[in-house]
Amino acid sequence: MESDRFGSPFPKEQGTSIVGQVYVLLCYSSDFSHVLKAITMNLLKDNLRRNFCSSYSSTGAVRLGIRGKRLLFLRKSQPLRGRILVGVSPDGYGKQTVLKPGADGGYDLTRLNHTDQVVILNRNIPDTDYFSPYMRVPISFNRHGVCFHNTPAIIYNTDKLGMIATDKAHMQCWLKATDYFQSDEEPIRKMAEKLAGKCSKDDYVKVMLVHDYVARYLFYDKDELKAKERQDDSSLVVFKRRHTTCRGYVSLCVSILRAMGIPAQQIPCYVAKPGLMIDVKNVTPKTNHVVVAAYADNRWMLLDPTRDSHNIYKNGEFYNSNELPSFANFDMTEQLFSFTHWLP
Repeated sequence: MESDRFGSPFPKEQGTSIVGQVYVLLCYSSDFSHVLKAITMNLLKDNLRRNFCSSYSSTGAVRLGIRGKRLLFLRKSQPLRGRILVGVSPDGYGKQTVLKPGADGGYDLTRLNHTDQVVILNRNIPDTDYFSPYMRVPISFNRHGVCFHNTPAIIYNTDKLGMIATDKAHMQCWLKATDYFQSDEEPIRKMAEKLAGKCSKDDYVKVMLVHDYVARYLFYDKDELKAKERQDDSSLVVFKRRHTTCRGYVSLCVSILRAMGIPAQQIPCYVAKPGLMIDVKNVTPKTNHVVVAAYADNRWMLLDPTRDSHNIYKNGEFYNSNELPSFANFDMTEQLFSFTHWLP
């Protein structure tokens, strides 16, 4: 696996872009910081309107660009290097208008209605003629043309993520076994050893392997979701039972990572309903979802194994997906995360 990472349009502790470094400095320096910060944010917003990057992973990142009224692939992630279909719909979940690539590989957006749309990147299901949605990217039409539709949540989420502690005391806390994150239990430890044995000492690759394992191994429990009765989702119970909701995906993922010696924690968040984007002004303070934050490459990275799992548990039956593994929600950029997630 490749382990090189992409730079970020927003600040990280290490490997930060020039604009990101300026942003960090302006937040905490000078009496005119609020003015300079606004200028820097305008530059960032302009870049994010024209460019989209889904992940900091070199293998999992999808990079798109809008040039005029054409949508271009600047880089395809490994899962999208086979047969793909690009479509658009107003809500991202209804009937899609299929876009055909031009001679340059770009997609003409002029034929679309001048309303907000969602670009849907679909990938082929192996050994079939069917395609399934892999990633959804919202776009907007305005007086300047077409751009990626970034929500204001990106500013709030970036600030929140930047506040996660990295001091020794906190890092030790996020390595400890608890009654919920049972990283000291033998089945969890053995699985951690098995996964760690497949790669080098690179913690980043270990996190990727754990994310992939949990997304493949567990089944999303539609029965529990419908009943609205919370089951025990501590990691050892989930490991044995194999069906759960987002809490169980996260508890198992965090526990295996801690057993590997990688600091990890559960991050509560609010996620928009299917087909909707985050509306910062109308978000309620309650949370309805959890994701994982893992510390590798001297930074906190976001992963959502629940959304990358295609297995379903329904009416007491396990339905194993034949789709390829997904890394669409692995090491997410703030841009992708903030389309649908809000950190209260």
